[in-house]
Order: sequence, then C-alpha cells, then structure tokens
Amino acid sequence: MFRPNRNGAGLYDKNGIDLKDVPLKEISVHAEMHDLVADVTCKLVYKNDSKDLVETQFVFPIDANAAIYHFEAEICKTRLVAKCRERLEVSFLNKVL
Repeated sequence: MFRPNRNGAGLYDKNGIDLKDVPLKEISVHAEMHDLVADVTCKLVYKNDSKDLVETQFVFPIDANAAIYHFEAEICKTRLVAKCRERLEVSFLNKVL
C-alpha cells in the first residue's frame, strides 16, 4: 500500500518509499495575486543519480480548496502535459477504473 513520508511531497517508488537515488536538485516558486486568487507556479527538478531506470510516483499535496489548472513534466527530454478534469469526473473515473 502506498504511504508517503511525513510531509507527503516528492518522488516515491511504487511502495511509497522515498527515492534516495533521485534527489530534489532545484526548486523555484513564482506567485502572483489577482484580487483574492493566488496563481502559483512551482518548478521542482529531480535527477536520477543511479545508472538504472526508476519507476516513480510524484506526490504534491494541495489544500482541498485549491485547484490545479496545468501540470507538466519533462522526463528524458520528453514533455508530458496532464489533462485537467473536474473533481466529480475524476471521482467517477477512479470508481470505474
């Protein structure tokens, strides 16, 4: 069963164990306020220091009242862009799949 570490953020293996060979190398945060809404961009750079390929899970917990409208990752020079969905649609898909 997946059980992330205390703060819950970062890269884990399929069992929820911290990946020591893939440390966080860089982090930057940019925030802008638009009236009462914060637009926050976080950039986290991890580097696989082992010679082996590593299967990972990325965990980034957010507040229940927050929303993610864009997520992308670059892995081995391949850019992955996530498709954002409404919470009810995600809940439905999790039950069906």
